[in-house]
Amino acid sequence: MYEIWVTSQAAIMKHVLDGIAAFFNRDGGSLMLYVSSVFGFLILIGRYIMKPSIKEVMIWLSILMILPFVMIQYKDTARIYDTTDPLDIYTVDHIPFGLLFPLSTITSTMHSVIN
Repeated sequence: MYEIWVTSQAAIMKHVLDGIAAFFNRDGGSLMLYVSSVFGFLILIGRYIMKPSIKEVMIWLSILMILPFVMIQYKDTARIYDTTDPLDIYTVDHIPFGLLFPLSTITSTMHSVIN
């Protein structure tokens, strides 16, 4: 479970993250994976035509195939803390890891620096 710290309006953050989680739990996540794979493959073909290198193809394939699957497919739970009202703690499930990890890291670092 990841922690997200906000200065105020934790309820609004909960509604925003609920909307994102609902989008990715429907067909939104698979649609984004499909679109990013198609665009990435087209870019890969263009780069290979400009500079035929197997090493560059392997790097692009690893970035275009592994990274979206890790960032979109894995989901986790977040707990939102409001620093202005310590009793308000909200929980949001099924947030994509690609959004959750940076958001949690940045807000936790900010909270640690301030306190």
